[in-house]
Amino acid sequence: DDPGDDPGARAPDAATVAGAGAAASPPDARPPLEEDMPELARRSADLLVALGDALAGDGDCAALAAAATAVFTAHREVRVAAALAAQRGRGPDLDAALEAHATRIAEAAARMQPALTRCAGDAGFVAALTPFDVP
Repeated sequence: DDPGDDPGARAPDAATVAGAGAAASPPDARPPLEEDMPELARRSADLLVALGDALAGDGDCAALAAAATAVFTAHREVRVAAALAAQRGRGPDLDAALEAHATRIAEAAARMQPALTRCAGDAGFVAALTPFDVP
């Protein structure tokens, strides 16, 4: 027998390879957010920028608390993913990925600092910021 005639010895055709690859891993499939450190870092920075925007200005503490709550609610998926990453020992990986966004994060922190200082004694404001620690 000629090994070239053995159907099992032939290389699969391009359509078979393409079909198998597509079935195994769709080209647009992304890992879960808690496993995708660059994306989680980008979206975490987006959360902090949104929070910085919400807390910028001279609003009263109750209004700022409501604004912070809205930001945390809108970014709940990010907070949950960050908590899962930390639980799985990926905190240092996320910290490293966040370094790419250090300037944006620092600017956001600078915008929110006056409100954090001014409202530090307001129980409602402090409670509104607990989502930093709790998903």
